[in-house]
Amino acid sequence: GETQDLEDVLKENPDVIIFDMEGEDVSDYKLLTNDYKLLIGPEGGWSDREMQVFKDLKIQIHKLTSTVLRAETAAIVASTLVMSCE
Repeated sequence: GETQDLEDVLKENPDVIIFDMEGEDVSDYKLLTNDYKLLIGPEGGWSDREMQVFKDLKIQIHKLTSTVLRAETAAIVASTLVMSCE
């Protein structure tokens, strides 16, 4: 697919779940809708600017584990954990 600006994606898709090591424990999160997007940060994490965008848009940020995961592993773990929260 084509690359989109993060802010545009967030404005078009308000039901997103952001994952970052600084977030709240995902096990405490209850999904309000079945239509949501999971956003996994790049290797090295989200930039300060990206984190500020999430905060400005009042998007909750959750952590997957207490350890740093590779991006592809994080996507699998995120999918599994979010499905278990439903």
